[in-house]
Amino acid sequence: MMRLESIAKQLQALEQKYGMSFEQFDERFQAEELPNLYSYEVEQDYLEWEGLLCRKRRLQEVRDGLR
Repeated sequence: MMRLESIAKQLQALEQKYGMSFEQFDERFQAEELPNLYSYEVEQDYLEWEGLLCRKRRLQEVRDGLR
């Protein structure tokens, strides 16, 4: 699926940008341990990253349901 490939690339870019997985990023975000935590960029990246993971899961569920 092209969408899953696109999402995977976007997720990889965010992982490279922050040098960690979303799970690690989320833990540090919640613990307020990230530099520039309240900057627009970090908050936007958090929301985008979380949304990409949700879309990935949904698309995988649809794909798996079609098999």
